[in-house]
Amino acid sequence: LLPNHSTMSLVALSPQRLLGGTTTDAGTGGERKAKEAELYLLDVGTGEIAWRSAMVPAAQSITDLAPGPRGLVYGFSDRTRFFVFDPARREVVHTAELKDSFGPVVTGQGPRAFVRDRHGRTFTLFNRGIARLDDATFAFSWVTKSPVPVTAGGDILGDRIYFAGGSHLYSIGLPD
Repeated sequence: LLPNHSTMSLVALSPQRLLGGTTTDAGTGGERKAKEAELYLLDVGTGEIAWRSAMVPAAQSITDLAPGPRGLVYGFSDRTRFFVFDPARREVVHTAELKDSFGPVVTGQGPRAFVRDRHGRTFTLFNRGIARLDDATFAFSWVTKSPVPVTAGGDILGDRIYFAGGSHLYSIGLPD
């Protein structure tokens, strides 16, 4: 869709509009030609790119996107930089570098770093464990640190968050 970029993440903004995040890495290896990862808006009906921009300076990959509250979109670039994007204004309204405090989020095919429970709370899966994201302040707090590296995830069934740790499936109970 975008020359010299591979799509890494997608989130539906409406039935007719997707927000995509790219990576500058070639999908099957090869030469990196793009300078920065980009966000883009895709019109599903026409297949046209309605807008695109490198919104997170120096980012090489937009590794995950998820719907947040109030029409906002949560994302991670390069697995450690959290950002909040406002698609209506087409601007990043919040960023936080989490490398030292939380480490990288899960990655791989279909990482699902963000999950929301039935109460509307947002949880984020980091390699070190699971954190809760405060939707009002965009602050993270640990729910639990994992005894095994969290490699992919996440989904919620009942009152448990499920995630992969290598080739095994694990879960933890959600806090009240």
